[in-house]
Amino acid sequence: MKKKFLATTIALVIVAFLGLTNVAFAVVPPTCDTSGDILGVGCASTSGLKNTDIRVMIASIISIALTLIGTVVVVIIIWAGFKWMTAGGNADQVTEAKTQIGQAVIGLAIILMAYSITQSVTTSLLKATS
Repeated sequence: MKKKFLATTIALVIVAFLGLTNVAFAVVPPTCDTSGDILGVGCASTSGLKNTDIRVMIASIISIALTLIGTVVVVIIIWAGFKWMTAGGNADQVTEAKTQIGQAVIGLAIILMAYSITQSVTTSLLKATS
């Protein structure tokens, strides 16, 4: 009985995967003009990709990553403040919360400096190469 159940299950999985897959046909992409286009951005639209410069995409990824890290640091500051407020006079917990807040503020300052440096460098690079 187990063998029959196993064979049926495997057959159903194979049929499901075969039914859900799409058949891919090779398509010859149209030719694109790359004259004067150093990075090949002009060919992106013919291949179905976005027409965005790679430098802009990298700057966006760095900005998003720094924003997420900054959000985490703000949550840490809020958590440490909550810990401080609920310490109930326990000097050890208050000291620990103060230390966490101090470290989080230093981390937030570093993140803000990294964000501003990234923005100024990418702006300068885009102006210089455009």
